[in-house]
Amino acid sequence: SLWTRLHDKLFGTSPESNWGAKVVKHVVCKSERKAARWLDGEAPRTSRVGFANTSAICMDDTHVVSGDGENVRVWVHRTDRRIKTLKGHTSNVSCVEFDASYISSGDVTGFLKIWSMDELKSLKSIRAHQEPISDALHFNSLCITSSLDGTIKFWDLTMLSICPAVLCL
Repeated sequence: SLWTRLHDKLFGTSPESNWGAKVVKHVVCKSERKAARWLDGEAPRTSRVGFANTSAICMDDTHVVSGDGENVRVWVHRTDRRIKTLKGHTSNVSCVEFDASYISSGDVTGFLKIWSMDELKSLKSIRAHQEPISDALHFNSLCITSSLDGTIKFWDLTMLSICPAVLCL
């Protein structure tokens, strides 16, 4: 169906096999509306959100974290309001990730910054990779980063240090 093809295009996978067409349509429409507000920089209510140079974005049901140039911005979904601009990168932010406790942002020079989600303050800046950080993922108390240098590294967010395992591709 059309909605199944749109789901494939949007998420890169087929919808769950037990979902009916109505559920697939709802998921696609909701995701398209939510993402469009941030990626296009405009909310349906004609209020302005996002920035033209947004290069990285991560969202959940309550917050959006975006990388805009050398800044990381934290937004609230419900109000479409920016609650804080986090400054500290010296080059363009290439990826962002967050959970209830931490925000991680990587940049094109290979630096990883860890921020407190509660205080919205920088906790640590680490030269994580030799090339741009392409992605970050939070898993339990770990931040996992990948880079164009061909490595994947594991960072302990509670200790703010690298874990012993480094994978080279």
